[in-house]
Amino acid sequence: MWPVNIVAFAYAVMSRNSLQQGDVDGAQRLGRVAKLLSVVALVGGVLIIIASCVINLGGDFSPAPASCQALPTVGLPSPHTSASPALMETLTMSQLCVP
Repeated sequence: MWPVNIVAFAYAVMSRNSLQQGDVDGAQRLGRVAKLLSVVALVGGVLIIIASCVINLGGDFSPAPASCQALPTVGLPSPHTSASPALMETLTMSQLCVP
């Protein structure tokens, strides 16, 4: 949430300038606002990151179609062995059913 961070930075600079001019009460007030805005921006940014991860990485947990559930799970054949046509057909069918 970069716009809020920019505002918090501006308040922090104003707080520092107030302190340099001797206005301690004004510097504390502006510092509290800067701190609050920084925390709001940090929490908002973390929530946005979590929400985007949940949306983008959340998988589709629907069950596989009935035709795919009956297929056996077979490992891929070694490159040094020759696979039978039936095995290759089973592998091709099971690859089609992977979501």
